[in-house]
This record gives sequence, C-alpha cells and structure tokens, in this order.
Amino acid sequence: MPWLSTPANRGRQKSLAAETLAIIDENGFGDKSIGVVGIENMPHPVHELLGQDLGWKFTVPRDIVAELRYAKTLDEVEMMRRAAQRSDLGFEPMVKMARSGMRGIEIVAEMERVIRRKGADAAKFSLGSATSPAKRRMQASR
Repeated sequence: MPWLSTPANRGRQKSLAAETLAIIDENGFGDKSIGVVGIENMPHPVHELLGQDLGWKFTVPRDIVAELRYAKTLDEVEMMRRAAQRSDLGFEPMVKMARSGMRGIEIVAEMERVIRRKGADAAKFSLGSATSPAKRRMQASR
C-alpha cells in the first residue's frame, strides 16, 4: 500500500497520516485530535501506522451510528421476519422439485419465481453443484 508510511517509502511519498494532517491543517483544525470511527473495519496495519504517525491526535470515539444499528426497532424486526418468511417460501420449491440431473439454474429460477409472486421486490438465490467423488474418479479413468 503505497500510501502507508513505511521505512521503505518514508520521505519519498506522503503517508496517509501526512495527507490527513495536511487536509486538517488546510481547514484550520490542526490543533484538534482526529477521531476515526469504524476502526473495527480498518486493516490492522493501517490502524497501527495511523496511530504511530498521528500520535496524540489519533483517537477512537464512540461509534454512535454502529451502536444505533445494533439495536433493532420493532419495525426492523418485523421486516426481518417477513424477509425470512419469504426466503423460506423460496426454499420450498427447491425441496419439492430438485431431482438428480436438474440444472441449478432451473431450480433457482423456480425459487425466485415463487417469492416474487408472493411480493418480494428482489430475489437472489445461489445454488451450486458438483459431481460426486465416485463419478469424478470414473470420468478420470476413461
């Protein structure tokens, strides 16, 4: 990652921290600390180098948006239930119609057709298949 400040590129190229500090200084906030939310989604080397390069300015504030997402409202819970019910409806045709020799795309098409007829705006199922180890050995021996 060329934008990371490492011993190999230090001095030749601005690090992410140096770029960040330059932007903050340009906007008149150079004497303030820098709060980074979503740190749990940041690669550890990036987090570590930012902490080293920014020093005292680097802080990890409470991520109130993430905290709000953790607690579901009654409406969100109801939407999750309806989504799960529609998904279950899509799996019923798979159980009923799947037979040896059928192509996965035929099964998925029927699954999607059923839940769309029940009111789903979008449907996305994925179905893979593979030959059995015994069949692969038979084909390889030919």
